[in-house]
Amino acid sequence: MDPEASHDLTAQEYPIIRDSTCNTGSYKGTSDWREKVHSIKERNLTALKNSILTDITLEMGPENTPFTAHKLILALGSPVFETMFYGPLAEQGEKITIPDIIPDDFKVLLKY
Repeated sequence: MDPEASHDLTAQEYPIIRDSTCNTGSYKGTSDWREKVHSIKERNLTALKNSILTDITLEMGPENTPFTAHKLILALGSPVFETMFYGPLAEQGEKITIPDIIPDDFKVLLKY
């Protein structure tokens, strides 16, 4: 999955890192990608856009549009996601389908 296409974040503001410093869902390499982005907001959006340390794929809408994300960040912003990921009946696995959320609306949520 191409994170640039799915999240549609502005490339000038939050650069896509295309070197050995990142890999889908994990960090690899010797140079530190954080040297290129300094604020926490920039780091969060760069990590999201590059699928750095993402730990969940959410499939949204009737066409199951995929979004990679960070469970902790979603849970911090929403009690629904907190319950979904960390509650007593938490969803298991790395992929969750939520057909009743409009993908474009979810893009906005991910950016904030």
